[in-house]
This record gives sequence, structure tokens and C-alpha cells, in this order.
Amino acid sequence: RALVQTEVRQQKEENRHVKAVGMGSQGAWTRWETEPRSLSWSDMWNYTPWQLKFLLRAVYDLLPTPSNLARWGLIPEPDCPLCGKRCTLEHVLSSCNISLSQGRYTWRHDQVLKALAHALELTRLRAVKRKRYGGMITFVKEGESIPSKMQQSKSTGLLGMAKDWEMRVDLQKKLVFPNIVETTLRPDIVIFSATQKKLILVELTVPWETRCEEAHERKRSKYQDLLADCNAKGWQTWNLPIEVGCRGFPARACWRTLGLLGVRGRERKHATKSLASAAERASCWLWTRRNESSWQHATENRA
Repeated sequence: RALVQTEVRQQKEENRHVKAVGMGSQGAWTRWETEPRSLSWSDMWNYTPWQLKFLLRAVYDLLPTPSNLARWGLIPEPDCPLCGKRCTLEHVLSSCNISLSQGRYTWRHDQVLKALAHALELTRLRAVKRKRYGGMITFVKEGESIPSKMQQSKSTGLLGMAKDWEMRVDLQKKLVFPNIVETTLRPDIVIFSATQKKLILVELTVPWETRCEEAHERKRSKYQDLLADCNAKGWQTWNLPIEVGCRGFPARACWRTLGLLGVRGRERKHATKSLASAAERASCWLWTRRNESSWQHATENRA
């Protein structure tokens, strides 16, 4: 019975996916470079009706953007009220030059960065505490091997490699890079250990879902020379870009990067959910203020 139910579900899901691929606009989500996301009943109960409506309609590109309104015959021209260019949902949430210059996308980026910094700070503090007081001693009977679960628990990620990690985040005040090399670059998060000479750069991007891979490669190449200079000084370095789609869908590398840093198990699920929620709620706010020319006034009202 279970096998039959599984087979029927897979067949239905395959048929649904094939139909979605054939839909140019509403099926665009099949080409996203992100991980799938599911909503439980408890998640939906915590949503306000407006937020849930925004999420569902944003995924299938059914929001009343000027482009859609013009296509539906409700307005004559699909122009952006801010910059005058063709106004699609991608333009509103990710590509408007006026919104970029006013700091709207930067504000959304910082909302997601706060959630990411909080998750990494909890992991950093736990790693420091574990190094300071030691962990639990696991006894294994003579002749027996260490269970896989115990082996996995010993792996604490990159943040388990030192006990004096310091973390600096580019929020509110300008980030000062550690005194290793001189640079004008400002990564979003810098985690370093002076005694172990280890340096971790975490760079967050909140792009349109189809541009996550492009953003990942761009951020990797951006800090390549900086990391090479740090390596020349004897430091071991890591560059870990993280992308969260602007509609709240984390990229494929997000889950893997959090695990590499040491955020695992239930905490990784919670962290990923927090990043997705922060991006989605911030984009929802950008959408509600899309026609307001003064973003400063909008942010003051939001506060």
C-alpha cells in the first residue's frame, strides 16, 4: 500500500511539474536556482492574510505589477513609477536603479544579514564554550566501533577549529577589517582567530531567484585577491558566499555553507527558515511601498 501511494504521488508530482514547465510566466519557478520550500499549517497560521497572499502571488508572478496590468489590459503602459522603465516584478524587487540608489535593496539585505549574524553568533559562542569547558566524554565498549551519530557529533564545522573567534558584521557602523592586510573591501561578516590565524569571510546576497549562481560566482571572485594577500601573510582563509532569493527561497549553497560553518541539525533548519522569512517579509514591505518616491519617509513609518 505504501509503495502504491508513493508511486501515485510521484506520478502526480511529475505531471504537475511538466505542466508548470510549459507555462512561461507562472512556471518560472521551475528555473529558479534555489532549494524547494514548504509551508506547514503552523507556518500559514502565523502569516497575516496579506503576507500569505503576497508570497503565493509573487511565486507565480500574479501580483498587479504595471507589466501584468498592461498585459491584462487595465493600464496603457507598463512603466515604473520611479524610473520609467518597464516594470515587472523582478524590476520592483531587484532591478530598479532608483530603488537601489535610495537604499531599499540595502535595507532588505541588512534585514537578512541580521538573521544570518544571529545564527552564526550563537554557533560561535557555543564553539567557544565547548573549547573552554570541554565536551561530553563518550565511552565505547572494547572491540566496538564508534557509532556514526557520535562521529557526526564530534564534527563541529569551521567554528570548532578555534576558541578565540571574533566576529565583525557590517551593520549600523562601518566594518573594520582585521589588521592582517590593508583593504577597502567590506565583507558582510568577518570571523577570525588571531592565535590560529584563520579567517572566514561570509558575503550575503539577496538576488532574484534566477541569478543566485551568478551572484555566488561574483562574490567568490570579488574577494579572491584579498584572500590571496591574507594567505601570503600565513593565514588560512575561507570565502563563503550565501544567497537568499528576494522572495524568501534560499539558494542551494546556503544549506551547505551553514553546515560547513557548524550550524547543523535543528539549528540549521531554524536559521534557514529565519533567512527565508526575513527576505520575504522585507520584499513584501518593498512591494507595499513600491509607488512611494520617498523611501526615507517609508522607513520612518516602518520603524
